[in-house]
Amino acid sequence: MRGPYLFGGLSADFERFDRSYGEVNYDDTYTTHKSRLGGTLGFGHTFPMGGSSRWVLEAAYHTSLTGADTDAGDPPATSFVRVMVGWVF
Repeated sequence: MRGPYLFGGLSADFERFDRSYGEVNYDDTYTTHKSRLGGTLGFGHTFPMGGSSRWVLEAAYHTSLTGADTDAGDPPATSFVRVMVGWVF
């Protein structure tokens, strides 16, 4: 496929947050592991290079879909934008 396209999907976000509270030594009791449902939505474009190879440029927005209860000590939701460049051969 060559040209513009949309993409999206669900993901499982496995995150680890360390809360050291200023301690020098690593202590596993202050580490929080959180699993959340995430989602990605983006736009991409495929550019021909000659022959059968081509390169792609994508921009995507990713966010956590399940809410975080920060009052209960949960880490905040994760949201970010990423730009990707790739080569398809």
